[in-house]
Amino acid sequence: MKKLSLVVLSFLLLLAGCGQADTEDAYNTAIQKGLDAIASENYDKAEAAFELALEDKKSDDKAKAYLVQTKAMQEATDAYAKKDYKKTKKEVANVIQEKKGSDALVQKATELQAKDYDTASTLQIWKKTKCITKSKRNGAIWID
Repeated sequence: MKKLSLVVLSFLLLLAGCGQADTEDAYNTAIQKGLDAIASENYDKAEAAFELALEDKKSDDKAKAYLVQTKAMQEATDAYAKKDYKKTKKEVANVIQEKKGSDALVQKATELQAKDYDTASTLQIWKKTKCITKSKRNGAIWID
């Protein structure tokens, strides 16, 4: 009877260990898919991958940081596309300030920040030199 109990206990421990290995593999796969999606600037896919990683490791600081950063980067790129430079700047700062996040996202945010700065600076210079006028009728911006 003792031998049977020992065999059953050993088998259960083996199964528990296999479950952890599967969880770790799924977590690592999800993290890698998220990082690959970041590289191709597919932030929706990256967000989904990091959420999947958090299902496997709910309290993982790295996956949480990647997710927060990815959401901020998506917000920043959306704001930039809408020419909302104030929001772009705020969200870029959120990406850069994340301590445990992705270096690739920090680099992409820094590049977006430079684009945002160039665009905003150019508009300010044009306004100061009166190269840009605003139509009183429809609010359109004209470059003279």
